[in-house]
Amino acid sequence: ISHPGYAGSLNPLINYLNSGSYNYSLLNLTTTNLNTQSEADKINSATCFIFAGDSLNVLSFLNQTGNLVADAFQNSVQLGKPIFFFGNAGKIAGEKFVGNTDTDIYASYRGRMTLNNGLNVFGDLIFQPLIFDNSDYYENRTSSVLWGMMRNRKRVGLYLNGTNRIQISSSSKSISGNSTIPFIIVDAREATKVDSSTYRASSSIGPRQVVAFDNLRWSMTNYPQIKYLLEEGRFDYLTEVEDEISSVQPNDFILYQNYPNPFNPKTKIRFSISNVILRQAQDDNQRTQNHNTNPNHSVTLSLSKSDKKITLKVYDILGKEIATLLNDYKSSGNYETEFDGTNLPSGIYFYRLTVGDFSKTKSMILLK
Repeated sequence: ISHPGYAGSLNPLINYLNSGSYNYSLLNLTTTNLNTQSEADKINSATCFIFAGDSLNVLSFLNQTGNLVADAFQNSVQLGKPIFFFGNAGKIAGEKFVGNTDTDIYASYRGRMTLNNGLNVFGDLIFQPLIFDNSDYYENRTSSVLWGMMRNRKRVGLYLNGTNRIQISSSSKSISGNSTIPFIIVDAREATKVDSSTYRASSSIGPRQVVAFDNLRWSMTNYPQIKYLLEEGRFDYLTEVEDEISSVQPNDFILYQNYPNPFNPKTKIRFSISNVILRQAQDDNQRTQNHNTNPNHSVTLSLSKSDKKITLKVYDILGKEIATLLNDYKSSGNYETEFDGTNLPSGIYFYRLTVGDFSKTKSMILLK
């Protein structure tokens, strides 16, 4: 489901569907085809829906009633057919969405963001994707969720970044995600007070669109196994990280996600070093009586202490080394170190743990 004028951007998706021999139909929404029976038939026969487009008010034509296409779509929603939203199209999943966040860099500052009708698939949601995509729009995208929640009295806001994805399940009433940068859920169910700015900047058409709540809960994760339970306002299970790490002797190399993340200006990085050292075997001459070789003769295991240095380094987004946090020999155990970004600009950084032939990299966000 898309709209005229977006055809060129649909090519990668259409090529993918064609390459997989998927059976699909394309519905380009306009004001003139909302009562076309053939287009309504596409909706009725579909097993799922994909929304892609940048004209969100056009895509939201399907929230109307009294025409064939919109009625067919609303009936499909009631039947529980899955819906996939690409990019900004996901904003229309709620009853309302905040517009003009990605075209006018001063929209929030000058009171120019708009509140528009969405599809009401998940009515209690105000959603903002691409939160860290372009610094010119940071204020718009950050303030849009809280402003939209305040204006429409919604209790759940959601921030997502880049190509990360989240899943909202109507059956389990939960939100889960697959993301590198943690997705952020804002829950206002316990808020009793809300206030907004009265400041008017030059050339504004209304007050600056920033909002304050009391008792606001922020929840974030990038662990796909964790679900946020919407009715209870919490994750389905949480374990104290310190207890989890200290109570188990590591049997592998593990690099944990830094905490907090995003951070300003300091964050902690934890990692575990195993007493089983993996080494890549180049040929049979490298194997000795002290090593056990796996069936494919590609990796050897040693129970002795590693003779390799353990390094933990931080890099910027261009791959330039920023800091070396560790460059030493370590025995089996659990370790923690601190990274200080006081003298660095906001942005995405990467930290890499290297032990012999083992290497693991994770990303973190410095947000000042």
